[in-house]
Amino acid sequence: MKKDIFYWSPYLGKVATIRSVLNSMIGLKTFTTNKFNISLINCYGEWDNEISNLKKKKIDIINIQKRVKFSVDTYGFLASRIIYLKTLFITYYRLKNLLKEKQPYYLIIHLLTFIPIILFLNNNFKTKLILRISGKPKLTFFRNILWKLSNKKLHLVFCPTEETIDYLKGTNIFDKNKILHLPDPILDKKVIARLTKKKIDQKFKKDNFFLSIGRLTKQKNHELLIKMFYYHGIKEKLLIIGDGELLGYLRRLIKDYKLSDKIKIINYQKNIFYYIKKCKAVVITSLWEDPGFVMVESAHMKKPIICSDCPSGPKEFINNNKGGFLFKSNSIVSLKNAFINFKKINQKLLLKKLSYAKKQSKIFSIENHSKIISKYLS
Repeated sequence: MKKDIFYWSPYLGKVATIRSVLNSMIGLKTFTTNKFNISLINCYGEWDNEISNLKKKKIDIINIQKRVKFSVDTYGFLASRIIYLKTLFITYYRLKNLLKEKQPYYLIIHLLTFIPIILFLNNNFKTKLILRISGKPKLTFFRNILWKLSNKKLHLVFCPTEETIDYLKGTNIFDKNKILHLPDPILDKKVIARLTKKKIDQKFKKDNFFLSIGRLTKQKNHELLIKMFYYHGIKEKLLIIGDGELLGYLRRLIKDYKLSDKIKIINYQKNIFYYIKKCKAVVITSLWEDPGFVMVESAHMKKPIICSDCPSGPKEFINNNKGGFLFKSNSIVSLKNAFINFKKINQKLLLKKLSYAKKQSKIFSIENHSKIISKYLS
């Protein structure tokens, strides 16, 4: 008999978790020989654009309310908290009724997790609750209390990296035997192969530029990269691909440093693989990652990676510089030295790093994720 699995992941803006959730569901349907019935809870219309695609994959969409008229791309602390409260008020009781009526075997929660956690604390459901935690979460007073209270209600806790697992086990919040390693389903080799062949922006067809991809937010720390290019006079060009609340600030910074002819920012592209293929190296300056789509996909494409040693995935992935060039997080000098090391490395050693990184990327394939999660859920 098939087990019913519901996914809960209402999002407020463009984050990598969206793709992880989609790939996890599609992977389970594709690679697990129909062991599960998969459904996605569409909380307030945030998943509307994916309905057609998911139906083709035989994944059900459960709409628990009509579309709420607010922008899911709203930025900023205050606006996001208002959306949190509004979402909580509207969805709490409808999710409760849904779980009582449908009684899925599992509910896997990714984003806005406090809503189902509070719901499970106040009710007894037959459904088993699974929490996905990534990165190195800040243990705020509210989160610390909520997670401690939820420990008995949680069936499992999934983490994408061993570093996150070690961190959580050290907090003694959850039972250690509940915390399991589940690499994110990042790598879709067929999609990468197809999109890499497409020719797009001819301005960047020559491999004389460094590339940085990611939301223009504090986390991604593009400011560090721009300042390094300025203070250390990097001769090569830099292309930054992304959208976000820091777009205006970063463009002003580039203009003030008189780097407009050297550094370009373009809006987020659905097809980033052509740019990865053409660049000299991919640069990741994040303050935290786990380890991130850009790193895994670049490694699969055997492109050099210059990355900060931030928590909680890059150090584990690069593994003491075996798969790339690590630098101390948020350090301009260390980033400069990583650039120097990349430029002077001999071809034989570089190829060794690229081969190691590609091997690491396979851990985060959709197939491997599906194999592991199927084992846990079975």
